[in-house]
Amino acid sequence: MGKPKFVLDLPVEFGGVSFGDQTARLGVVVSRDRLNLDAADESLCNHRLNGRVAIGGFDDAPGQGTFEFDSVVEGMFDVKTFGVSSKAISFGLTFGLNDIDRGDLAEFAKTKGRLQVELVSQIPDKAKSSHADDEDDDEPEDGTDLEKGPSGGRRRETADAT
Repeated sequence: MGKPKFVLDLPVEFGGVSFGDQTARLGVVVSRDRLNLDAADESLCNHRLNGRVAIGGFDDAPGQGTFEFDSVVEGMFDVKTFGVSSKAISFGLTFGLNDIDRGDLAEFAKTKGRLQVELVSQIPDKAKSSHADDEDDDEPEDGTDLEKGPSGGRRRETADAT
């Protein structure tokens, strides 16, 4: 099996971890010398990321590959906004609780590691505006398949225009 190709491979500091009814959030901070503002805007703001977060490998060079991570959580996570200071870019990764183990994610609080992303896509409009979830919604009459995103809300499968 081949080594995964990452579009983002960043050393990061993980902040707090919080859990809601349907989602979990992991705070992330990356140095601006590792991620510039244009790249953050293109890759983070209102984007769904497929990849992994890992404890360990903070001092590894991008693409070097770490043979042993202390802990890894793989999956899909949303980034809706990011903050910028003179030294760092900060953002939250939102995971669907159905897709992760709470205990595994809780280990990331206040640690250092890597954010490795294989795919970046837009968050569908329905997922952006979904605040309340209704698990008993009927499928749409037009036969469109619905899929759950990390926000726990239902979203229509859409083709990426890029």
